[in-house]
Amino acid sequence: MMEIITKSNIFGTVRCHMYSIEWQKAGLSHAHILLWLTNRIQTNEIDSVISAELPDQNLNKNLFEIVKSHMMHSPCGTVNFDSPCMKGIKCSKRFSKAFLKVTETGADGYPSYSRRKPEGLYYSNSWP
Repeated sequence: MMEIITKSNIFGTVRCHMYSIEWQKAGLSHAHILLWLTNRIQTNEIDSVISAELPDQNLNKNLFEIVKSHMMHSPCGTVNFDSPCMKGIKCSKRFSKAFLKVTETGADGYPSYSRRKPEGLYYSNSWP
């Protein structure tokens, strides 16, 4: 994967990179990748580079169930104050997240990623 990213220039020309591979409690691996690009990605380009969505359960039910059971944040906050992510009365992972049409970068530099509305749910006030 790193060879594809760095040699194929899919995000642009890579000046240098570093990465770390970790395993979650459920045993699934994931990578943290940091790329320094010759031309940095602009705020309005984030959604063309980063996305995270559930697999279509009608096309691949097994993959959907694996992602749902191992890769999703479990309920916390007012529905589960005993969740390990809770620090006092707030989720340390900043859940729950608003539905946003486009990614927004906050004053603290932490992005709020675009999230499409699942069928049957209403959009937050941030969605026109």
